[in-house]
Amino acid sequence: MITLCFASASAITVNEMKQSTNRPTDMGLEEQIREEVDRIRREHPYRGDYRDQLRALIQTLFFTFGERAGAARLVTLLGADGRSPSTGTALAEINRFWQTIRDNAAIKLNRPDLPPFLLEIFADAAGKVWENALSQAEAALAEFRNEAQRQVQAAEARSVDALGRLEEARAEIESARARATVESEAREALAIELASEQAARVEREKALALLQKQAAESEAKRTGEIAQLHRTIEDLHKSANRVEAEQRRLLVVIDDYKTAAARDRELRDKAEEDNRTLTITMQQMQGQINRLHREHGIRTTRRRSTTRKRATF
Repeated sequence: MITLCFASASAITVNEMKQSTNRPTDMGLEEQIREEVDRIRREHPYRGDYRDQLRALIQTLFFTFGERAGAARLVTLLGADGRSPSTGTALAEINRFWQTIRDNAAIKLNRPDLPPFLLEIFADAAGKVWENALSQAEAALAEFRNEAQRQVQAAEARSVDALGRLEEARAEIESARARATVESEAREALAIELASEQAARVEREKALALLQKQAAESEAKRTGEIAQLHRTIEDLHKSANRVEAEQRRLLVVIDDYKTAAARDRELRDKAEEDNRTLTITMQQMQGQINRLHREHGIRTTRRRSTTRKRATF
């Protein structure tokens, strides 16, 4: 009975595998490796030991990406937050992996009826068959990588073209934004100017209303003062009439007293004194009347000037 687990020992030189790194140069492939590292961190969280992460990463790099990673490569990929596995631990896990590969790759022949030299021939032949299969698989993997790289390059070219069109579109958008900004600023300036004019008009209307109110109040006040002056003048005229009547009466009395001058001297002197007093009073009243007439003329002139100014507004 013949058991073939993975490959013959001659198909893989273990020392060469352990010493080689074959780090990917394709940026897309490196990004995929980084994603696998993140997945391994999630599936095997760090609990004070990196061995589980190291084992999973070594197997993923070899069986998925065909990379024979060295200790430095593993330490770099798993390092995060100021922590990383030690180089010694990484080397120990690499040796353990290749030991497992070597143990599982051996061909076991369970035929005690065959001579030993035939067992060696059969084992060597089976190893060559597995080596050829591995070579074909590696060639197919290389072709797949080349095709993937060509597709990536084509996608990058399309991406560059799309980025160019995107930049043109962005430039057009920026130009439109700039025009819109200029138009918006112009509209804002016009709105501010219009608002300023409206505010000025409102202030002018308020000022005119205030002037009209003040003019109306002044007019009412002047009307009241004029009415009071007219009443005062009327009272003065009445007083003057009374004085004149009194003068006439006194004159009659004086005439009567002339016939009895000696007898009525004192009364005449008193009448003359009253007459002088009344004369002075009348003169004073006449002066007040003249002053009131002048003030009335001044107020009339001011009222007419205010009326003309209001009509101008």
